[in-house]
Amino acid sequence: MSVSLVETLKPINLSIDKIYLDPNNPRFLDRDWEYISDDNITDESIQDAVKHKMRTNFGIDKLAANIKLNGFLKIDRIIVQRILDSKEYVVLEGNMRMCAVKLLHEQLETDSRIDENVLSSITDIECLEYIGTDPQAAWIFQGLRHISGITDWPPFNKAKLLVNQMESEDLTLTQVGERFGISPYAAGQWMRGYKAYDQANKESDYIQELDMRSYAYFQEIFGRSSVGIREWLEWDEGTGEFQNRLNLNEFIGWLYPKEDDESDAFGDWEKRHLNTRDDLRQLSYLYQQAPRQFNEFRRDLDLEKAYAKALSLKQEAKNKDATSKTFEALSNCKNALDNVPAKALRNFETKSQLITEIKKLVSVIEEIIPEALEKDESV
Repeated sequence: MSVSLVETLKPINLSIDKIYLDPNNPRFLDRDWEYISDDNITDESIQDAVKHKMRTNFGIDKLAANIKLNGFLKIDRIIVQRILDSKEYVVLEGNMRMCAVKLLHEQLETDSRIDENVLSSITDIECLEYIGTDPQAAWIFQGLRHISGITDWPPFNKAKLLVNQMESEDLTLTQVGERFGISPYAAGQWMRGYKAYDQANKESDYIQELDMRSYAYFQEIFGRSSVGIREWLEWDEGTGEFQNRLNLNEFIGWLYPKEDDESDAFGDWEKRHLNTRDDLRQLSYLYQQAPRQFNEFRRDLDLEKAYAKALSLKQEAKNKDATSKTFEALSNCKNALDNVPAKALRNFETKSQLITEIKKLVSVIEEIIPEALEKDESV
């Protein structure tokens, strides 16, 4: 019988010096991330590195200033887990808030101007201790809060979390979607995007420049409106990889263009030819509906120009088609009048109805001819 998450949590009050920041927090995931073992979590240099990263990348100083003003509010309790068999705990969820609290304590060494009630709120912390056995507990709690919950994560971190859960617990897309409150389709999009990014990070000519900023583009490849690009890259669902390596390199080159296409140059993300992930929808349209303009983009690398031209040609074709249908209808009308059965003309009711409809046609024709004469004297 499975145990619900709520059954694995129990209230606990902890002194601030017994709580340690989590160096393996999913928020820190990037290509240079290295796992920190449990017996090294309390190391002072490790904790300092976590605080430095959070202050540099996640605006912890602003959060600390807010807590200094309002105190540590108990709206959401920190979730912790005992470190091995010690009496010390690591944060599973609430790393940012705990980091801010620790920074405030460091400030007390040089600045004692802090309200006593606020100080009391950040000295002994009401937490929830996780007493379950799931080694991926931190990922689960983080996912519940940040994938479909409160604070948004970068797309890559969300995808990494989902893939980690699927692989470690052999979950289906439906199961992992239910766990984090998203649809199976969305879970599949995250998962496939991650696998595609991982392939690009291992096999492309852009391994050195590829970074998490481009992940959102790989995820968008698996959106409902990007089927064309997925086909162009020849995605294989069985292997979870793109089969067309040449097109994959070309695609990444649009995101990290190199000067004069020099093979030894470094691709520059800031000069990418696809400004946003939504550009893939336009590219997909070109590939499926306007292949000539798709190839024009590949040559000129001006998506706006190629897409605008494709839409213009589509409208021209639509107008031409409408004109052709008008001439066809006129021809059919003439043929119908030429072939009115004599028997119908001998029937008074039928003849009257026919004359009424013809008068309507004459009225329309009389409106068109003067207007055409004004625009074209040859008519």
